[in-house]
Amino acid sequence: MYLKASTIKWALGELNKVPRDQAALFYFLIFNSVNLVKRGTAQQKSKFETEFYKYFGGPLKGGGVGCFNPFDGRWMAEEYINSTVYGRLLNGSHWWTDSNQGFFDRNPPTQFPAEIKISSRAFDNLDDRTTSPCLKSSSLLPMSAVAVLYYRYEELNVNNSNNLTDVVNKFQNEILSTNKQLKQLFSSGATGPLTPYQKSKPSEDEIMSVYPPCPYKGESQVNVRLYVDDVNAVKRQLGLTIDQFSEFFRKIIREKGIY
Repeated sequence: MYLKASTIKWALGELNKVPRDQAALFYFLIFNSVNLVKRGTAQQKSKFETEFYKYFGGPLKGGGVGCFNPFDGRWMAEEYINSTVYGRLLNGSHWWTDSNQGFFDRNPPTQFPAEIKISSRAFDNLDDRTTSPCLKSSSLLPMSAVAVLYYRYEELNVNNSNNLTDVVNKFQNEILSTNKQLKQLFSSGATGPLTPYQKSKPSEDEIMSVYPPCPYKGESQVNVRLYVDDVNAVKRQLGLTIDQFSEFFRKIIREKGIY
């Protein structure tokens, strides 16, 4: 079973009700799962980037992903992950990694790659704050909506198709169970639509329809627009699947010495 596009739209609407600066709480979830922060390549995202886009990713035509903030329902700058995430929030100079008031320990203090972990003071510092990011009950993350966001593209084993219990349990078992303090970030929130699943995976267009139009054209969109006819011709002529075509293309560019 898959989450319906309408269920993803519901989740984005619930997160849009949360104060924008509570986005910092998503980094607690990210660093609970991945500690090594480094840039990926055009061919392969790093584990950190893969986890980042589970929370802050929006779909681009052709299978690409851009930076989308579900807390204000807006696309972020096209180079947001480089200019802001790597360039400001996680570069070692931001207050999030301050040893007194911050939330995360960073080693080394500057440079990438870096190991970033939730600090021993993180939840106390969150609790002491009166403005976002904080642990005010009215500003906590809605559990069901975050679970939907995290698993929005995945095939799911569902026992009860009439509610989100299974996807919430999966999120709690796979993401939250290793650190009991993470539950402090959440409220129970709304329970979600009555029929949140469907048997087939939503199409790319269906998923894209629940997001506002993207203001920029990512690399994948440009590639699809320029080369789709060539790709289809090669696949048709050689009888290749999508995965086989990817290997075929990589073999060609390796032979050309490109990488």
